[in-house]
This record gives sequence, C-alpha cells and structure tokens, in this order.
Amino acid sequence: MEPSIAVQRTPEAIILTAQTGRLDQGAIQRIKRESDLNLASPKRLPLVINLARLEVASSLLMGTLVDLLKKLEQHGVRLVLCEIPDAIHESFSVTRIQTMFEIYDTTQDALSALQKPWAKQK
Repeated sequence: MEPSIAVQRTPEAIILTAQTGRLDQGAIQRIKRESDLNLASPKRLPLVINLARLEVASSLLMGTLVDLLKKLEQHGVRLVLCEIPDAIHESFSVTRIQTMFEIYDTTQDALSALQKPWAKQK
C-alpha cells in the first residue's frame, strides 16, 4: 500500500505530498511528526505541503495545518501550500484559512518563493 504522504527532503525545503484523495489520521500524524523532526533539527527547513491529489479536506486536516502554521512561525520556519485542487481551495475559502497561508500554483513556484525574504520572519 502506498503511503498517504510522500516526504522529500531537499537542501531548500521538506516537501510533503499527499498521495491519496483523503488524508486519514495516520497521514496527518505523519505531517505533524515531520514538522516536529524539522523543529528538532539544527538546520530547520521550510515545509512545502503539496495537496494536488487531495479530494477532501477534513476539519482535522485544516485544523492541523493552522496549528502547524502557528507553531512553525513561532520558530521562524515557513509553511507553504501548493497545487491545491479547486474543490479544496473552495473549502479553504469558505473557512477563510486560505488568507493565513502562502499558497502557490506549483511546487516549483513554492520553492522559488522560499528563496525570497519572508515578511513574517521573526
């Protein structure tokens, strides 16, 4: 069985990519675990979460993303989202959480944006 979240570590970022249409509690825990491992690392990297394959954004996922964003920002680490399908983007718009995140059309756009200064950096 394919994991629900693929993890790719690059010199610029940690890229977490949804591999299924729905992220279960185990996948959400994996996102949290990767974030915690990153914060424990001496070289903290930005997190890029690619949601291209996601079909359903549960309230648990949305709440987790907001919590992670706040936690990472407290430590000066960026969290960006990319490749959000229209249906998920609509859910984000209805809940207004899209205004909290940096959102990019592609993973490459997100990685390019990470090379520029971050307005929220502490």
